[in-house]
Amino acid sequence: MKRLKSSLFVLAAFVLILFGTQIVSAAETGVTGDGFNWTYEDGIMAITDYTGDATAVNIPSKINGKAVTMLSDNVFQYYSSLTSVTIPNSVTSFGEYVFSRCEGLKSVVIPGSVTKINTGVFFGCTGLTSITIPDSVTSLGSYAFNECKGLTSVTLSKSITSIGFHAFYNCNKLTSVTIPKSVTTIYDKAFGYYEESGQKKKIPGFTIHGYYGTAAEEYAKENSLTFVGIQSGNEKESEEKSEPEAKPSAAAGTVFTVSGHKYKVNGDLTSVIYDGYEKKTASKVSIPAAVTFNGVTYKVTSIKNSAFKNNKKLKTLTVGSNVKSIGASAFQNCTALKTVTVGKNVTSIDKNVFSGCKALTKITFKGNKIKKIGTKAFYKAGSKNYKKLQVIVPKAKYQAYQKMLLKVKLSKKAKIIKK
Repeated sequence: MKRLKSSLFVLAAFVLILFGTQIVSAAETGVTGDGFNWTYEDGIMAITDYTGDATAVNIPSKINGKAVTMLSDNVFQYYSSLTSVTIPNSVTSFGEYVFSRCEGLKSVVIPGSVTKINTGVFFGCTGLTSITIPDSVTSLGSYAFNECKGLTSVTLSKSITSIGFHAFYNCNKLTSVTIPKSVTTIYDKAFGYYEESGQKKKIPGFTIHGYYGTAAEEYAKENSLTFVGIQSGNEKESEEKSEPEAKPSAAAGTVFTVSGHKYKVNGDLTSVIYDGYEKKTASKVSIPAAVTFNGVTYKVTSIKNSAFKNNKKLKTLTVGSNVKSIGASAFQNCTALKTVTVGKNVTSIDKNVFSGCKALTKITFKGNKIKKIGTKAFYKAGSKNYKKLQVIVPKAKYQAYQKMLLKVKLSKKAKIIKK
């Protein structure tokens, strides 16, 4: 009996050692040649760290023949040199704070395989200006995009049900969001707030677009934010046909930037004021007839006062065909400006608009609708050599334009040409 017990004890010890060894050695780890640290455990291939130096990172879809399905906590945290990242469709989950404080990150596409954006994944990615969350995602964690201060555009998943605490807090440039009807829970200060000097404040003019009777409307009311209701008609039929919903306009006063050009939404919600150009060194500027933002197209109908005042680099200017008015001093003292084309629908040019544009050699008026030109609008325009300045006007309006132009200090030495 003692010998049997002893044998059983030895057998049990052997089994324990055998299986214990297998459990301990189950996790495999390694580093790829391009700096991806990885762990393979319980059938999950996860990237745990990045020690490479690329600025545009392509995350591998497979390592050692096994699909990469997870990015673990803090993989790229504080990697400020990162500018873009490509995530393969094999990835289904993110850990926490994966890309947090990657301040140089400007471009990322979240694949349709991901089902959850975890806590703080893109926290403090100040270089991001837009983000699209695919329809595969059902929940957005707390702080997911907190302090993404450059973010101006967000497209949310149509399957998302929960938006976490402070998810878009301190996203100062994000002034509107469309929340799908799938959302049932929006946690405290997920949208519409920022912090200044330790105090929580509302983003001016922040607007929520959403369906009546949903969490979107409830959140807007609880936080005294502007709510614009979406009427979808027969929603079931729309969903079955996968037809896109009409995009709502941004709220009046919303300021947005497209390709460096700044605009501000007018009260009619269909047009915008041209608010200037971020590229101060540009020598050529064309102000468009219309601009599209968040899927909505707006007519550009006016140019803001002093939009380019004292700009020393601008040489060529074209004003779009929907612009009706040019604000006071819009191009005053643009001393390098040589050529100007005024759009066909301009009716009003305010005071001092081209005053001090001493290099001007050619101004073309495309239309015959101008009714008002403000005081000193052309004072010292072309003063480097008045005789070289040509002002081309419609033949039918030659006399009327000539009278207006000379009255607002266009030099008598300039040539006004009929065309």
